[in-house]
Amino acid sequence: MRWFRLMGTTAVAGIASMALVATTAASEALAATAPAAGVGQFTTWRAAQRAAGFGLMKPTNTYGVHRAGKIMVTRCEEHLRSRYRVTTANYGSSAFHYMVLSQNNSGGACQREGTSHRIGRVRVQGVTAVLRGLCDMAHLPRCKNNRKAWFFLTWRKHGVYYMAASYGEWQSTLIGFGRHLVPVR
Repeated sequence: MRWFRLMGTTAVAGIASMALVATTAASEALAATAPAAGVGQFTTWRAAQRAAGFGLMKPTNTYGVHRAGKIMVTRCEEHLRSRYRVTTANYGSSAFHYMVLSQNNSGGACQREGTSHRIGRVRVQGVTAVLRGLCDMAHLPRCKNNRKAWFFLTWRKHGVYYMAASYGEWQSTLIGFGRHLVPVR
């Protein structure tokens, strides 16, 4: 009889310790996969602005291209800039028409910018923006009168760095996209 009690107590203690280990492991795994504060995907610009922690701009004219998915708020990828946030919204879901708006509060690019052709400068949101394209280089299409090239429009205003990019759109469409941004309220 005593032997059975001892075995029963040992079995119960073993099951309890396994449950404790499983619960601890599950909570550690959940903590590791839980998003950091200020990072995530949001359906509204207002929620994304709260998470990002700085004033965002949203487009009023998307030239018939609808937002594809949620607005993403992530950390700045640049070394030593992890406390800054990047907000990205994608427009268009086909390979023919695509635009993206990215904003961050670091005051500069959060990732290295690749080689591109400088097309010119334009006025956007009251500041001078630089228009660049993946064109007019070896094995790439011409910039002038071409929709089948990537175009990038970048500018800084009040400590926020903006980047609007497009593929399958005219340069003037991208410039208009950047000019028709309004503050999120």
